[in-house]
Amino acid sequence: MNKKVLFIGHDASRTGAPLLLLEVVRWLKYNSEISPHFLLLKGGDLEEEYKSLGPVDFISTGKTLPKYNQILKKIGLLKENKITLAERYPEDEFPIIYANTIATLGCIRDLACENRKIIHHIHELSYITESFTTVDNFKEISLKTNLYIAASRSVKQYLIDTINICQEKVMVIHEFPISTAIGKVSSRDLVRVELGIPKEAFVIGMCGWPQWRKGPDLFVQIANIVINKKRRDNAYFIWLGGSKETHVAYEYDLAKLNIESKCFFIEHMQDPEKFYDCLDLYALTSREDPFSVAMLEAGLRSVPIVCFKDSGGATELVQDEGGISVPYVDVEAMSEAVCFYNDNETIKSNHGNKLKNLIQQEYSLESKCHEIGQLIKNI
Repeated sequence: MNKKVLFIGHDASRTGAPLLLLEVVRWLKYNSEISPHFLLLKGGDLEEEYKSLGPVDFISTGKTLPKYNQILKKIGLLKENKITLAERYPEDEFPIIYANTIATLGCIRDLACENRKIIHHIHELSYITESFTTVDNFKEISLKTNLYIAASRSVKQYLIDTINICQEKVMVIHEFPISTAIGKVSSRDLVRVELGIPKEAFVIGMCGWPQWRKGPDLFVQIANIVINKKRRDNAYFIWLGGSKETHVAYEYDLAKLNIESKCFFIEHMQDPEKFYDCLDLYALTSREDPFSVAMLEAGLRSVPIVCFKDSGGATELVQDEGGISVPYVDVEAMSEAVCFYNDNETIKSNHGNKLKNLIQQEYSLESKCHEIGQLIKNI
């Protein structure tokens, strides 16, 4: 008999956590007895893919009442018949809830009841978590949750040290790469041609929405140091993610630094695999990143990683020979690391290949989804 599970996500955007949830449920649907049902806070580009796996409901449709009805409601002549989430999803029909990301905390509060089991998958550290809720609120709702999945050891430590969740309730299941189209030399050359980058260039990349946490300002500083101060003329920097509007401030700096021909901010691609395929090095400039899926995608293509210590889970992946960890937001040190790999092709290849092997052995989609499936089965 199928085990019905309500999967809650914050939206259906084509970003890290919603993509991971989609792949987890896809694997579970075809490799377990779990029957999925989705509740999303908002919609997005992945809606149809979610719907192909199970029924999808939305907390917010984005629709408003017709203007006439709005007036009636305002003067008290129209009553909306609202039901609670607990009534909408009774515990006998949905005995298990799998909530994805800290943004679903309010749903856990509203759906928690005596005979329902709740798993909360946390992909966030303090900066994002505390932008959604207070520590006290998180602590209060954590009492209603049976099990936490932490995206890295750094996340687990945050939950234990700051939210005071007992260690036995927190399981670490690292993130995993999603794409399967790997190592296409044609993609590598194609992207370089599209961007006007020489085939022999040394390409450093970073992927993410350009916000303070991801460090786009640091990315520009590192590009400036490597290109203008270290005089590595073959170095090209590409940031993938965001929109033209979010790129304006950084493109202003690039122009002032006279490196706009060697450092690019490009909008999100529908097929980001070709971006990863064209890289020589991945520069994870995030100030906080629990366990970046993008770095896994790059590493799976034998691309070593440079990252900041104390910024999240990247050092758990990089270890000693998958890249280089430098002091927190030390742009000079990261620039040195970039130049080191630029100058040492053999070491770069060795580190990249070791990282690829590690990801294939320990961070595969199949192994991580199986772990999640076992947790749901045994809860």
